[in-house]
Amino acid sequence: LNLIYPYLQMLGCLGFMIGTGGSALVAMTLGMGDEKRANRLFSMLVVATAVLGVLFSAFGLALLEPVALLLGATPELLPSCLLYGRILLTFQTAFMLQYLFQSFFIAAEKPKLGLKVTVAAGLTNMALDALFIAVFNWGVAGAAIATVLSQIASCVIGFAYMHRRYALLRFSLRELRMDLKTAGRILQVGAPMAIQQSIVSCGFLFLQRLVNYYGESMIASYTVASRMENILMIPIIGIQNTMATFAGQNMGAQRPDRVSKGLGQGVLVSLGMTLIFLICAVLAMFTGKKMNPLRTVYDAVNSALPVMGILMGVGMFIQIMTATG
Repeated sequence: LNLIYPYLQMLGCLGFMIGTGGSALVAMTLGMGDEKRANRLFSMLVVATAVLGVLFSAFGLALLEPVALLLGATPELLPSCLLYGRILLTFQTAFMLQYLFQSFFIAAEKPKLGLKVTVAAGLTNMALDALFIAVFNWGVAGAAIATVLSQIASCVIGFAYMHRRYALLRFSLRELRMDLKTAGRILQVGAPMAIQQSIVSCGFLFLQRLVNYYGESMIASYTVASRMENILMIPIIGIQNTMATFAGQNMGAQRPDRVSKGLGQGVLVSLGMTLIFLICAVLAMFTGKKMNPLRTVYDAVNSALPVMGILMGVGMFIQIMTATG
């Protein structure tokens, strides 16, 4: 599954771009007190994400098999890669809308609700994985279906809350207006982060190709390490989205002094977490076992954590600067 996942994640960066750029622009509009325009922007972003999700699904499905072969999928792994990828790409829109609504939970000043939805979606995914794989014996298809259902649940909750409980941002076809100038502004704000994420995903694509040469045991070890990295990335993404929304709201309210102060606090938090990662990396270098990735999953994870700690600490600092710049 991890062989094809970087490709799926790279296609999902569009949702990350729209969510980040759109939430910042909506937050700025709310800071200016123009609630009607903010609502109109929100409706436009939901429709644009849904339409682009369908287009990216078709594009991703068309290139799925050539990309899997390019990444070094063996004849034994190729059917599983294609099955997993086709199921997830068919519902790529849900993946992108999930990013979008998570960003707008912060813009709506409901970060705790966003956290609860994320945790609920993760627990749902885990429960359905156990049910579909261990009980129903669906294998790779079960894992893909569990992921899709958890993403759809997250989208439904986000849409329902925005439509029924949050008066400022409600999806409405009556308010829908396609504004090319605004779309360009969203791209301008969100593109740097999306490009950065795409570059990271491309790096993982090349790294995955190298890992695939070592066989299934190495792929499994790398998968475990990647999942641990995803867990550690959660606070980075949270701080990044929060800073983008915070900067947008205060720029809209004509309070650049608060933006500067918030930037300073964000940099301090990022440097603090960077220091923690570096300390953990140094300790792991001196106390960890020698790496032998072909022997056990434990050794692979133990050897990968120091490098991931350094990269994530530096990456957090870069993302905070990008989000507020």
